[in-house]
Amino acid sequence: MRSASTAPPMFEPSQTSSVPTIVVLVLSLVLAFTPNWEWPYEIAQVQLGLSWASAGMVQATLREILIVLGILSTVLFWEGKPLASIGVQSLRTSDLGLAVAAYLLLELSQDFIGALLNSQALRATVPAPNLAQDFLELPLYLLLVGATVNSVYEEMWRAFAIERVEKISGSVTTASIFSLIASVSTHVPYWGFRGALVLAPAQLVFVLLYVGRRSLPTCVVTHLISDVYPTAIRPALSTQGVAALSRFGL
Repeated sequence: MRSASTAPPMFEPSQTSSVPTIVVLVLSLVLAFTPNWEWPYEIAQVQLGLSWASAGMVQATLREILIVLGILSTVLFWEGKPLASIGVQSLRTSDLGLAVAAYLLLELSQDFIGALLNSQALRATVPAPNLAQDFLELPLYLLLVGATVNSVYEEMWRAFAIERVEKISGSVTTASIFSLIASVSTHVPYWGFRGALVLAPAQLVFVLLYVGRRSLPTCVVTHLISDVYPTAIRPALSTQGVAALSRFGL
C-alpha cells in the first residue's frame, strides 16, 4: 500500500530570495535617516495651522505609512507570501496580559539605563528643547493616530527583519542582533545617540517578545501602550491617581 504523499512546506528556506529582503531593509533604513521633508511642514503649519510638534507628527506618520505599505506590498505581491509570514495573526486574550507585562519590563529597563546615564538623558537629546511639552499639547486624535501608525510601522519592520534575516542567515540570534541594532539606530535622528541608548533596552524587550511569541499584534499592542500611556493617559489622570501609580513605578 502506497503511503499518502505529504505536501511540501509552503516556503522552503532555499526558495526564499534575499532580494526583496535586502531592498526593503535598505529602503526602510534610508527613509528612516532621510532629512525631514519640507512640504509636510508647510502644509501642516501654514495651511492647517498646526504646531511644530503636530507638523512633525504628520510627517513622521506619512513616512511610516510609506514603509508599512512597502512591506505589505513586498510580502503579498513580490514574495507572494501570506502576512502570517511576518507574524500577523489573531490577538489572543493572553497576549494582552503579556503586552502589559512587557510594557512594565521595558519601562523598568529604561528607567534603570536612564538613571545610569543621567536623569536628563532623554530630555537633553531630543531635537528641540520643548519637544516633550509640544507632544503633550498635540490634539488627542493626532497623538493616537500617530502612535498607532508608529507602533504598526516599528513592529512590522521588526517582524519583517527578524523573519527574513533568519531565513537568509539560518540563525535567529543573527536576525535578533540585526533587528536590535537597526531599531536602535533609527531612533538616533530623533533622540540622539544618548537617547537611543536609553531606549535600547526597550528595543531589546520588543525583539525578545517577537522572537518568543512570533506575534505581530502582541508587539504592536505593547508598543501602543508604551507610546499612549505616558503621553496621553498618564497626564490625563488626577494628581492623586498619578501619585498612587507612581508608587508601583508606573
